[in-house]
Amino acid sequence: MSRILASVTISAALALCLTQAPQPVSAAEQFISGELVVLDGSADRFRLVGHDGTFKAPAGVPLGELDGKNVEVQLSGGRVTGITERSVAITPITSGYETVRGQMVVRDPVARSFNFAGDTRVYIAEPTIEIAPYAGKWVEVTLDSRGQVSALKLVSEPPPPPVSLQQGVVPAPAANAATCAIGNATVASGSTVCRGGITNRCDNGAWVSLGTICR
Repeated sequence: MSRILASVTISAALALCLTQAPQPVSAAEQFISGELVVLDGSADRFRLVGHDGTFKAPAGVPLGELDGKNVEVQLSGGRVTGITERSVAITPITSGYETVRGQMVVRDPVARSFNFAGDTRVYIAEPTIEIAPYAGKWVEVTLDSRGQVSALKLVSEPPPPPVSLQQGVVPAPAANAATCAIGNATVASGSTVCRGGITNRCDNGAWVSLGTICR
């Protein structure tokens, strides 16, 4: 009797295994990103720049606030399960430089800070540049796009400006002299401008502080 009962139990279990449908494997999650663009006239449909097709946002997502922003979209089984705004890293501008010339006044040799005589603008040299030996000397510095001194060299002291000039006569710049940049414009060598309340002169491509107050 016990053998018959055991045989019936095993047969029933095998039949249940054969008739039971296999459980579907859940689809893997996927993440895509791009600029979100809300479809015209839709409250929940959008597309991503750089990706084909359109998507439907989950309920409760403020799609209008994400329009035009860079987002990361989470997909599961082909459906959108989440949308997260992504911050876009800004690549700093590394091109462009400025040269300034003048008599160095060391402010803090440890912090490598200095300014030029007659000028209140403070400059910071790179860690590889030792500024103490240049105190009181005429130097030319090269500034990178961050305004930090990337190069420094000794230069000869410029001749003093003329005591007086005939009114209306502007001295002609030296032949092939380099111009100086000021904003988006350039001025000829020998020109003077007021920068930070101090008169500066363009000397063959470099600004030289004259130390005189101007407006």
